[in-house]
Amino acid sequence: SSAADHRELDKIPFFPTSPWNENDAPVTSLEAAANFLYLINPQQFDSRQELVEAIAATNYDLVIMDYFFNSEEFSVE
Repeated sequence: SSAADHRELDKIPFFPTSPWNENDAPVTSLEAAANFLYLINPQQFDSRQELVEAIAATNYDLVIMDYFFNSEEFSVE
């Protein structure tokens, strides 16, 4: 399941309130992922930290996102 409520893929959808096929089990491999969020355009977020916090507040098993935020690479930290 992918969540997107418009073509720009620039925000986390508010509806439905939880991801379709929400998974309470730990996801330790791609095979265990039951849903995902495709978020490749972070223009709706003012900072990298705001984007990271917004994603962390969701229950998506997998997030596909751009490697950069305003030309700055994401890192493990």
